[in-house]
Formats: sequence, C-alpha cells, structure tokens
Amino acid sequence: SSKALIFQVNQSTEALRITSDGKIGINQTSPSEKLEVYAGDILLSSNANGVSGGIGPNAALKFEYNGHQYAKIVGNGRDSSGYGDIDFYTSSSAGVTNLTQRMTIRADGNVGVGDDNPDVPLNVKAGGASFAGQTTHVKIEDTTSLAANVGGLLAFEGVYNSSGDPACYAMIHGGKTNADNANYAGYLRFFTRPSGALPQERLRITSDGKVGVGENSP
Repeated sequence: SSKALIFQVNQSTEALRITSDGKIGINQTSPSEKLEVYAGDILLSSNANGVSGGIGPNAALKFEYNGHQYAKIVGNGRDSSGYGDIDFYTSSSAGVTNLTQRMTIRADGNVGVGDDNPDVPLNVKAGGASFAGQTTHVKIEDTTSLAANVGGLLAFEGVYNSSGDPACYAMIHGGKTNADNANYAGYLRFFTRPSGALPQERLRITSDGKVGVGENSP
C-alpha cells in the first residue's frame, strides 16, 4: 500500500509530508506538485546566520532540463542592509556559461530589458528585431476582435490634484482604418485633454499620409 513519510512538531502537528510518489507538502497533506507550501513563504537566503562560510550576497532559483541549466532568477544583494535587485537570465544554448541576463528590476524600481543598470523606470536596450519592415524595439498589440479603430494606445498620466490622484493628460493611438477582413490600413492619432472633459483627438495621420488637425477625415 502507498505510504507517506510525515514529520510532526509538538508531537502532534504535521509540518511536512513526503508522499509515496515523491511529492513534498509543507503544511499541505495532499501536495499536487513536487513541492507545495501552504499558508507560508519561501525564503532564499545567502545569510550564513553566524555560520562560517557564507555563500555571498546572492541567492538564485535555477531551472534545469536534462542536466542543462536554461534559466535562473537571481536575488542580487547589493549590501548587507537589504538593498538589492532581481535579475532574470535565459540561455539560447546549452551550458551554464551561456546564461545571459535579459531583464533586471533594480532596488529603486527601475526595470531594464537588455540593460542591467536602467536609469529610468523602463529602459529597453537592444538592437531591435525586424517587424512590419522596420527595426522595432517595443510593440503594443491590441487583441480585440476584428473591428475598425482597434489598435494599441499609449496613455500619458500624472498627478492632477493636491491629494495625489492621477489623471490622463494625453494619448497616442495607432488604429485600424476600417473593419474589412485582411485589410491592415491604419492611422495614427494624437489626443490632448481639456479640464473637465475626456481626452479629445487633435491630430490624425491617415493610412494614405494625409494629416488632419481637428479633422479625422482629411
């Protein structure tokens, strides 16, 4: 019959279980994965806690398949005060030495994609990739069903009152000109916002290159 190995504390309270199929549950009697932790946190620590031979300031969660490490997430401790970053690595070929840092979240909240030292809230650093005939670095894709005016929109927001509440000030939208199937004609439009109203379209560049100021069908 199937048997589990159970660890108890205080002579009666189950703390950890290893099931007959090798799954481990911490505060969980029926773990559904190789390791399941219920009602608690997991700490990856590089602090020796008084034990000699500490492993340094970093702690990592590593992913491996068939003996090859293909990704890892590293908590990068900058100093002993708790200041640190999170770094994400992937590999396009076999071997730990081929792991490349792809993204970082710095202690100040700045995010770098392809940049390990971002100096703005979001910094994308790369040679770009070919997309729609252009070398592209960032793409905004709208997954709404086929219709006129679907397309990515970039909104600009900031604090507008002394209570610190945010409001949208302006927008840039790239949209589909019509609802025709397999027709990718598109326009680019610019919005600004007067006080007491929603953002309003001020300028449009149509799919054939015409420019309308205060006119959406130039």
